[in-house]
Amino acid sequence: MESKDPDLSAFYAERASQHREYVAGCVQLADKAIRAFQPQLGAHAKLVVQPLKPSKEQTQISSNGVLQENGVAVFAYTVDFEAAEIPLHAVHFFLSVGKLGAEKGSVEEWFVGHDKENFPLPNGGESQELEPLFAHIVKMLRAAVVAIYPTEVARDTSHDVHEGPKAKEPA
Repeated sequence: MESKDPDLSAFYAERASQHREYVAGCVQLADKAIRAFQPQLGAHAKLVVQPLKPSKEQTQISSNGVLQENGVAVFAYTVDFEAAEIPLHAVHFFLSVGKLGAEKGSVEEWFVGHDKENFPLPNGGESQELEPLFAHIVKMLRAAVVAIYPTEVARDTSHDVHEGPKAKEPA
């Protein structure tokens, strides 16, 4: 009895090859996004990869990347900010990268995400596709810097300055 399906070892080899291509695509897209983002940081900030160790459900795919069971690749980065008379400050963030499976009649679509926000890249991250992601990351980085270096007191009644007791006026 002959089966129409290829043998199991051929299936395994094909699936392993597809997996390698997918992981390589995730690494390549994360690298492309970070290279395009780096110039937006300015002269006093340095972007570096942050080493990342996998948990039991994850597979190491690069020094700063892991592949999760659900197929999403996560990459860790650090931005080191420096300014005169202020200690160096580092802000860490993660990028998630993956490809959504195609529904019948549609094309598979790559995405890059940060902090629960995913940005579709139907053209693989070309031209202006990465701008919404960059805006989202810049907003997060600014919030992290503001939290460390406040420049005013937040409006909260517990911080309001109250006048002391008034002197009695002569009767």
